[in-house]
Amino acid sequence: MHNIILMGSYHADKGNCNHTELLRIIENIKPDVIFEEKPSLYYDFYYKDKTRSCLESDAINLYLENNSLIQILVDDEVILPENSKYLYEQIEKRSGNYRNLIDTNSYRVSKYGFKYLNSVDYLNYHQVLENEIEETLKFINNDKLFLIRKAWLEWEEKRDNEMMKKIYNYSKSNNYNIGIFLVGAAHRASIIKKIPVYNTKESKTLNWNYSEYEDINKRK
Repeated sequence: MHNIILMGSYHADKGNCNHTELLRIIENIKPDVIFEEKPSLYYDFYYKDKTRSCLESDAINLYLENNSLIQILVDDEVILPENSKYLYEQIEKRSGNYRNLIDTNSYRVSKYGFKYLNSVDYLNYHQVLENEIEETLKFINNDKLFLIRKAWLEWEEKRDNEMMKKIYNYSKSNNYNIGIFLVGAAHRASIIKKIPVYNTKESKTLNWNYSEYEDINKRK
């Protein structure tokens, strides 16, 4: 019981990373519950009134036409830290390596889709990107940018912890066999590091799987 597949996503259709492919993955897994990187107050927007949509909600809404599913929206309220857009504009302006990394990632997402987003290659890319951001900020050497970056990292950490807490709290009170945690791929590295910590400190141990997408491809 309480098996969870950590599935990195992209939030928008892009080439082979699209809602049709995600629908196929969900249909193969047949989860009892999906934990989504959305604040709970957004549920009506995506699933009742449908005034908003994204890759994940498009796939899930199609899945729900013929299947039942429990949806748990676990994100904290998404309010970007002040001046975060300015921060990344300055990094992009100063670093050719940063621009090349972003372009390469965009190409790989489009060409390889979910297989890439849930691979070691993506985790390595993400680490290289984070290192480039830090090195570029050191080169710029601007106190304002350091503070904005610090606020961004604290915001991301808070969100990741909130999502993990909600998943574990739900799992303490509810039985399920297979769940999917559907989250932006940029969060995967942080979540993977947090899993052993939460499995140690929480009263409920969850069985996490990071490579289920590869296993699904082998069944084709």
